[in-house]
Amino acid sequence: MKRPNASILALALLAHGSTALAQTTTRITSGASSWSSPSTDKLGKTLIYTQGGTTILHTPSKSYAMPVAVSASSPFFSQGGKVLVYASDGDPLGTNDDGNDEVFLLDLNKRRTVQLTTTADPASASSVTTDKYGKRVVFLSDADLVTGSNADLNPEVFLYTVSTGVFEQLTDTTGVNQNRNPRISASGKLVVYDSDADPLTTNADGNVEIFLYAVGTATTTQLTTTTVGDCSRPSISADGRFVAFESDTTELAGANADGLDEVYRLDRKSSTFLRLTDSTEASDRAFVSGSGAYVVLESEGDLVVGGNLDGSNELYLAAITKAGVSTLTQVTAGAVGTSSRSATCDHLAKRIYFRSDADLTSQGSGDDHIFLYVR
Repeated sequence: MKRPNASILALALLAHGSTALAQTTTRITSGASSWSSPSTDKLGKTLIYTQGGTTILHTPSKSYAMPVAVSASSPFFSQGGKVLVYASDGDPLGTNDDGNDEVFLLDLNKRRTVQLTTTADPASASSVTTDKYGKRVVFLSDADLVTGSNADLNPEVFLYTVSTGVFEQLTDTTGVNQNRNPRISASGKLVVYDSDADPLTTNADGNVEIFLYAVGTATTTQLTTTTVGDCSRPSISADGRFVAFESDTTELAGANADGLDEVYRLDRKSSTFLRLTDSTEASDRAFVSGSGAYVVLESEGDLVVGGNLDGSNELYLAAITKAGVSTLTQVTAGAVGTSSRSATCDHLAKRIYFRSDADLTSQGSGDDHIFLYVR
């Protein structure tokens, strides 16, 4: 296995803006560039994102360029803060000369990059996530990684165990079905994803539903069952008890007469769904904190009355008590036509990172930047 150049691993310091504001919002990035969705660890003190073709590790004091493939797609940072996983058509190790989309793992402790998949064009890989310590990696691929199990080359959910080098195919569907948005819990024991397939003969109508795969028992459970509307983009808490997602159904937790996406949280222990939003505009892209007690979400609705009258895309934080009572706080307030999105947070949602083209810090608007909200 080829090791990255030691000089690259020295992690050259970059000059990035991090100007603190009155209130609680800080802009992390500076200059006009293209930023990926941010990813952070359990404490929320270390952040990973891409700037153009460069992957950046940001700490409260410094920002470093990371030794990863130039075209890394949405790098994901482990909750333990020591492992980075991503998909890329780059060739950081000299083992991907055909430029196909492959899955890579960077171990920061060992200062070593490993290419986990080796496939041929036109196979692809995406939606890569890992557990707290980078021991298990979950992703989507249309390759036949478990020989003969994906002969039709449909996009399936795969699990890779780092210690054994073994792939497991968690879904087995045909070309008419779509499996999407896999996420593994920090514990590494549970994987959630959405799919319109019917693996358990409980989804004959082909709605998009949320499924859960238990690694220890190799069993799949359908978490949502609807006849009208879809459930998608699941996010799972560290221990797997809570799952947040979006749905336009009317059947899960009270009324949703307008049929727009609302955000829900499922408590798997009590088998109860809690609707966190109720608006005449769509609310979606939920991210549940590691503790499960908080959910960050996006909406164009005026969820905190009077806070978003212009209908811009804003971020909100839902805080949920043990009794199942939720309270919404508006995190951003951008000008009309702006968008704050792609949020992630630490275990207790005290530090929320996100992308926005709004001028939230009076430093100039129009360019997309990454921000930090501290509560």
